[in-house]
Amino acid sequence: MATLTQLLIAEATEYEFKSTVEANKPRSWLKSVSVFANGVGGSLYFGVSDAGVARGLDNPQRAAEQISELVKTRIEPAIKNIVLVRFSLLAAVLFCVCALVAEDQTEAPPVFAVRVNTVSLDVEVLDKAGNPVLGLDQSDFVVKENGREMKISNFSRWTDRPVSLAIILDTSTISLDKLSVAKEHIFQMLHIFDRNDELSLFSFNNRGAWLESDRSHDKKQIIDAIYNISVPSSQRGGGSVVSELFGNLPYTALAIDMARLNIEKSSLPKKALLVISNRFRNLGPATVDHIRDFGGTLFTLGFTNKAAVITTILGDRISRNQLMRDSGGRNFSAESEDIAETSRAIVSAMKNYYSIGYQTEIEPGDTKRRRVEVKIPGEKYIVNARRFYTPNAR
Repeated sequence: MATLTQLLIAEATEYEFKSTVEANKPRSWLKSVSVFANGVGGSLYFGVSDAGVARGLDNPQRAAEQISELVKTRIEPAIKNIVLVRFSLLAAVLFCVCALVAEDQTEAPPVFAVRVNTVSLDVEVLDKAGNPVLGLDQSDFVVKENGREMKISNFSRWTDRPVSLAIILDTSTISLDKLSVAKEHIFQMLHIFDRNDELSLFSFNNRGAWLESDRSHDKKQIIDAIYNISVPSSQRGGGSVVSELFGNLPYTALAIDMARLNIEKSSLPKKALLVISNRFRNLGPATVDHIRDFGGTLFTLGFTNKAAVITTILGDRISRNQLMRDSGGRNFSAESEDIAETSRAIVSAMKNYYSIGYQTEIEPGDTKRRRVEVKIPGEKYIVNARRFYTPNAR
């Protein structure tokens, strides 16, 4: 039998099939109606199987009445542009196809009570040795929101996907030698990124935070900016433990927020922050919330620091590792003997991953943060993905 896809909707962009009206359980297709009405419109075909095969309805007239009544009584405000159409594709078969279309209005569009959002997650999977695992399928993953398993609506594997990266370099207490090592890591990464990637550079210390190089595909622009970053002569040996513990705190929060706001303007779907520092202090609660709600990923490249160990023992308010886990990122050591290998691992984590999406219902005004879990049952893999989603966060 010819499919409805072939015969009716060769040019349609948004549509769904329903084999029956399910008048007693209409919630699933009413959500679709609301999504269409809030967007560019769409069509909902009844009497058609999921495969697009026209099966027909036992009582098309009754079905049309039920659909019209349910849309009128269950969705507010009322949807004006509802078109009910009855088709006959074969001479001996009559069935009802109901297309619900939301057209552009001259006045401001209303906000509908039923709303469905697609939550997108960038997921990195590593084996026990820390190597990427790239051969998994959608069926290998389980996604939960607030403990409830969600149906995965879209899935893809990405290798070498373009990224908008903001590099954030802390020069507050770093020695000249460590600054040189940090710069060498950046130079090595620049060799790996290609012209499709977008890079920006920020620096900060205990006096302020600065944009050194705005978002650009031009690597030379970043290189020139890196050469211009230095440390005061009094700091060339690095800051003392006392100065790090009791001196002026670095503008970490300001630098991260500046970088986050900058790359959120990028058109590239993948966004990442890389903080290079020998400590990770002075993040206020607002910035912590911003990172948790950030659609991108936070990575750090760090040096061993005695003061950082002490502040952790004393109960530093913010856990760097916790924040990275919340955003799906991880920490890399800047003290590895193989700078090139570390740089390759950082770039790989940003550009090679799985993209998983699911749909979730949102009530008007709902801004309560939801916990997200991504697991691979039966395997001892390390799964890095953001752990929170906040409706209406932006």
